[in-house]
Amino acid sequence: MEPRELEFRLEESDLLAFSEHHIDQSPASRETRRRQTYGYAVLFALFGLIFLFFGEGALAIAFLVLGPLWIAYWPWRLRQIRRKQILAAYREGNNPALENTVVLGIADDGLTCVSPTSQSRTAFRALQRIAETPEHVFVYLGPLQAHVIPRRRVIRGDVDKFVQELRRRVDVSS
Repeated sequence: MEPRELEFRLEESDLLAFSEHHIDQSPASRETRRRQTYGYAVLFALFGLIFLFFGEGALAIAFLVLGPLWIAYWPWRLRQIRRKQILAAYREGNNPALENTVVLGIADDGLTCVSPTSQSRTAFRALQRIAETPEHVFVYLGPLQAHVIPRRRVIRGDVDKFVQELRRRVDVSS
């Protein structure tokens, strides 16, 4: 069988995986996380030093301890907040993409997608990148949009051969 078509079923966890992958890999998102994590820790340390110089020892110690605790706590808490927000967004309204299968195909002039709600064709030159994880393949259509291919829920086709054929036809960085 030619690696030109792939049929799979999406679940909410696949959409969550894409969002988390994108947020973790995005340079802008990494910079924001770094600023929030270390910026507040430095601010707590500065307050601790100010209180230390003005004779408030207990408050100074509290703020000086708060900085490292913040560095340890905030990335975990941010991930929890992000997961809740993403899942809430995907659960709004009716999402037919999660109820039926999606078929991606490689045509001569682009990538086709037939889903329960639409049919589309994307020219190969419009694809921005292809990212792979052990569980998923993300074919980026734009900065925040991708075809999500869950490796374990493929009904028809071979993911690795499909991605290899897609990479052969597309000039994008991984």
